[in-house]
Amino acid sequence: MRECIVQRSRAALLPMAACLSLGLQPAVSSQAAIIAQWTFNDDTADDVSGNGHHGVPQGGFTYVDTPGDGNRGIELDGNKDAVTNNIGSGVTVPAHPDLDPTGSDEITVEVWIDVDTDDPLTGNNEWIARRSDSKYGIGFKKDGGLNRVTIHQNGGDSWESPGNMIDAPGYYHLVYSKANDGPSISLYINGVFVGFGGAGKNPWATDGPADIRFGWGGGNALKGIWDEVTIHDEKLDGFEVIERFLAGPTYPLSVDSEAVHVGGTTGIQFTSQSNTTYRLQCKTTNNWVDTGAFANGDGSDIVLFDPSGFTTTKQYRVNLALD
Repeated sequence: MRECIVQRSRAALLPMAACLSLGLQPAVSSQAAIIAQWTFNDDTADDVSGNGHHGVPQGGFTYVDTPGDGNRGIELDGNKDAVTNNIGSGVTVPAHPDLDPTGSDEITVEVWIDVDTDDPLTGNNEWIARRSDSKYGIGFKKDGGLNRVTIHQNGGDSWESPGNMIDAPGYYHLVYSKANDGPSISLYINGVFVGFGGAGKNPWATDGPADIRFGWGGGNALKGIWDEVTIHDEKLDGFEVIERFLAGPTYPLSVDSEAVHVGGTTGIQFTSQSNTTYRLQCKTTNNWVDTGAFANGDGSDIVLFDPSGFTTTKQYRVNLALD
């Protein structure tokens, strides 16, 4: 497997006691804009955002180690007829209104991928992460000896990167970002703004959601390793993109936890690992937000409490604090 070194960054985080004593208010985390995320770290194509948009792998696929502690990815074999004619190896995520950009008028599709550019079958118009109706996504095109990144919006509105954009072995961070009222699609490769595509001026399609697919489409299939795919319901700007590139692919997000009673209060208990920071999040509607409770792991069992008070009207989870 080809590898590259990915830099990760961690901001200083306050332990839970400091947050409570300072009276800090719960703040929306960077995860709040994420409506679906597939890390493949647990050897499934399940959505780890908590929103239930699970993918279904098909054809020839294998879960493999990828750079970073605890990271896994899904390797697709590039067989364009693995399932049936013109239906190849890949991952399909069933259509859902949450994943339709017309709901928010903004979308960002973010992918970490190692494309096997040496595969003789790798060719034209192969999908990295894209809707089954060919809208709103990223693709790959091998053209005249050049390896281009392609982006697609509505009504056949598409654009391809200039020159050789994937010209060395290793993992690439690709970002497609678009607002309905923006002039065009923004494309970033490894945190660098490639430019506004000559596409993207069309309004959002209003024909509803469609399946999202990784690895195949249009009678073609792509061979490579997907480290993770993330869909945001916001248009990330350049600062946000470079921040996510430097952070690298995620570790496993969620930690096994359970509700426990401590005196007259309910908290969330989990077994920690040393030198690891954890945060307590809650969910009342579609998005997870930070409660403001943080803790530094020391290998023992830790209980986190919701600063605003535990309630059964919320869902709770403990996440590794990575940003």
